[in-house]
Amino acid sequence: MATSGMGIILLDTDLNIIEINEWILSKIGKQRTDIISCPITKVFPEIIELNHERYLHSALKGDVHILSGVFHKIFIKIPINYPSGEVDFMLQSTNISPIFQENRIIGVSIVIEDITERTLYEARISQQLRELKEKSEKLKESERQYRELVESTKAIAYEYDVETNRWVFVAPQIEKILGYERTEAMQPNFW
Repeated sequence: MATSGMGIILLDTDLNIIEINEWILSKIGKQRTDIISCPITKVFPEIIELNHERYLHSALKGDVHILSGVFHKIFIKIPINYPSGEVDFMLQSTNISPIFQENRIIGVSIVIEDITERTLYEARISQQLRELKEKSEKLKESERQYRELVESTKAIAYEYDVETNRWVFVAPQIEKILGYERTEAMQPNFW
């Protein structure tokens, strides 16, 4: 049962582990021989602590459960070192399903996906988006204040782009002070 980046545990109807893949074994530092035939709640007591045993019993009745990393965080405690140096538990998305044989439930399948990196990436992107929105709002406010200042002064503010050789902005006061339309004053040969 080799799968990269995904853990698989198979249980019998008594919720004893009948198979576990190398991915999970490598993450929890245990040997297959120490785990096979043991009750899953003995190997992973956090299942009881987190009240996840109910999903296993429900799967034995034919129900399928997907435990989201957003809401449930973890199904079993798999330690992980975060890039910050902090040690915590791997965030997981877990699928708990019945195993059928000839229309009869013979066990439970548990598939655990490590979503830690994806979750951290999404959190960084969300933070960057919030910061970008905040900067954008500050820029809009600054532009509004600048425009308000320029348009309320009794001078004619203007902006000329020497690279494109054209007027970019001429304040509306030109109409009151000199009597010219703004669009007329922005023509290349006006001045």
